[in-house]
Order: sequence, then structure tokens, then C-alpha cells
Amino acid sequence: MELLQLKYFLEVAKHESITQAAASLHVSQPSLSMTIQRLERELGAKLFERSKRRITLTAKGRKFYDAVYTAVNSLEEARIELTREGLQGHIIIGSYMPIAIVLPCIHAFADLHPDVRFTFLSIVNSFSVVPENLDALLMYGHSNALNFNEIMKIGSVKAVMVVPAGKAQETTEYVSLIQNDHYEEFFYNLYHEGRIPNIRYLTNSRSYKQELLEEGLGVGLSNHLLTDKFRNTGKYELVEGEHVAGLYDPDICLAWRGDMYLRPAAKALKEFMREWFKISA
Repeated sequence: MELLQLKYFLEVAKHESITQAAASLHVSQPSLSMTIQRLERELGAKLFERSKRRITLTAKGRKFYDAVYTAVNSLEEARIELTREGLQGHIIIGSYMPIAIVLPCIHAFADLHPDVRFTFLSIVNSFSVVPENLDALLMYGHSNALNFNEIMKIGSVKAVMVVPAGKAQETTEYVSLIQNDHYEEFFYNLYHEGRIPNIRYLTNSRSYKQELLEEGLGVGLSNHLLTDKFRNTGKYELVEGEHVAGLYDPDICLAWRGDMYLRPAAKALKEFMREWFKISA
């Protein structure tokens, strides 16, 4: 198979017409027909169903089309990148948390390297993540680092309680917004302040937690990065106090794949972030 054959195949599939595809490619109809027939012989498979009105992909043709479309477009992207100057590449960052803390840094990096592309993936369940697909991971200090071997601490965030308005001092039921090693200690402290928490609503689902809170069925331990949606609604107030401060002020970290696996663009971003967040080597 030749690349030209594959491009001709894609064009015929796109137009569903030898005549229109030939006009688009600026080649003769007989020449294009012979190219498609030769490709079918090489593959040993019928790629198109032919009728008087149009030419359509067979089941095998559709399967072949998907593979060829991806391959040819990848080659085209590679060709374009080779003709550009400066740093190019694709950086994939997974995150357990809101990405606002790293966006100013990434924006500054993108200004310097406009040909670098970014993909951000929200991680809900670490067991469903393929670490090899990520370059870096934005995480709380207690999160699963997916065996990434370099972890940068870039900051921390204050813990708060999200409480139904006017109920900050009442005995009520509690739901943890972030399940972590400290939640039992947190509830123990509340008990000694005269509040008797009931944790039957504890859940590891962010959407369920939101539903429980919206129904007024409890309050939650959270942090400032996750509480914007509760501000100025009139339904909740945020409480900071001795029972919260210092108990669960989670570190915010960036975990990186090993340098031997990082592509040049990701390596450059890692060093840029090291300087941005003033992290010593």
C-alpha cells in the first residue's frame, strides 16, 4: 500500500462518488478507479459497494476507513509539526481536583510555546485511569499518585465546612465532601464540641454529595477550591474554626511520569512549573 492510495481511498469514501472524488483530486476517473481496485486486490477485501448512483463503504471498508483516517491524519500532523519552529507537542494532564491553581502557569507557558497542545482529563476513579496516557497528575497530597515517581508540592488549600444557612451551631447530620484519612478525627472533634454527627450519608460520589447537600440533608468537610458553587446562594455558609483549621488542609501536588517517558514538551513544562512554583530540585 502507498500513502497516495490511502488518500485516494479516503476521498472516494468522503464523496461516495468516483466522479466527484476524481474532480477533487484533479485526476482522471479511470485512474482513480484503477487505484481503488488495486488497493482492494492488495487487501484481499471488497471496500466499496458500487451502484449506478453512488459508491458506498462495505462493513470491512468502514473498519478500514476508521484506521486509515486516523493514520493519515496523524502523519499529516507530524508533517506540519516538522515544518514548524520551536517547541511542539501534546501534553496530557489528569486531575482529581479543579485545575484553576495551575492555569496561570500553563497560560504563561502556552504564550512562550503556542504550538504545544494541552488535554485536561478529570479523574473520578483512579482505577479506571491508564497512567501511561498521562504526562502529569494534579492531585491532593493524599490522592493516588498512580506510581508516578516525582511529586512536586505546589501549594495547599484551607479546609472549610459547608453548612446549611443558620445551622452552624446546631446538632445536625454530616456528609463528607472529600473522603480522606482524617474524616473520623473531624467527626470526633465535632462530638466533643457538643455536636453529634450522623455519618450515614457518607459517600464517595461527588454527584451524590451534591444532591445530599442540595436537599439540606447534611453539611460537609471540603476546601476552598471546591466551595465556589455554594457561595452567594443563600442556602449555605462556610465555616472555618478550630475544629477545621489544620485538621485537613490538603497539600496540592503535581505528580510526573519519569523523565525517560516524558516527551520534550512535557519535560519543558515540568521545568517551567518548577521555576513558576519556586520548587527546588
